[in-house]
Amino acid sequence: MPRHRRRFNKLFEQLRAVEGTPPADGKLGKFVDYLQGTRSITIKNNVPENARTKAGISLIPFMKKEPSADTDDVRYQASITAFAVQKTALNFMTDALTGIKNTDAANQTDSGYYPAIARISVPRTGTPTARTSAVTGISYTPKKEYSTHGYPFGRAPASLAEDETERRTAIKGALTEGLRVSFVPEEFHNAKAAAGSRADLPTVTFT
Repeated sequence: MPRHRRRFNKLFEQLRAVEGTPPADGKLGKFVDYLQGTRSITIKNNVPENARTKAGISLIPFMKKEPSADTDDVRYQASITAFAVQKTALNFMTDALTGIKNTDAANQTDSGYYPAIARISVPRTGTPTARTSAVTGISYTPKKEYSTHGYPFGRAPASLAEDETERRTAIKGALTEGLRVSFVPEEFHNAKAAAGSRADLPTVTFT
């Protein structure tokens, strides 16, 4: 479920503070080179390919009129990844909490639906390792390493009158200790449910 978002917000803020003319030898200079296309980078995707496999789900959108009942025809098709479904630390993200159900032929298939996403960060085990930013060239060691999992959600069947903010609050309240969460709001532009069901997702090995 890709969507448009602005990356590197802090770097853009720092760039505005120096009116777009940073020293060439610092991190902002390297960032400008990247923006101007004079410096290419490679960003490694650490999520295994099979973990990115998607399954179709259905949700009741927040931006549509509150339905009188949870029926298949008011649900919209979307997708979820194996990376989210099979992470045991996310077992608290139940179907009752997220409003997820399997797809049905009666579901709406609006290609413009992008569900709200809870981006849940789970601490990794082990000692964090030093790394170098591909964008700024600066070496750093994070205090703690996390894996982040995008979990879609919609109206909860038991609380159809709730808006997105209220459902976010419910998810925050269900978080287990040590987890962090941020949210991407629901949108309507272009999306399509993946083929297959959650039961068909491959087994993922987490590190």
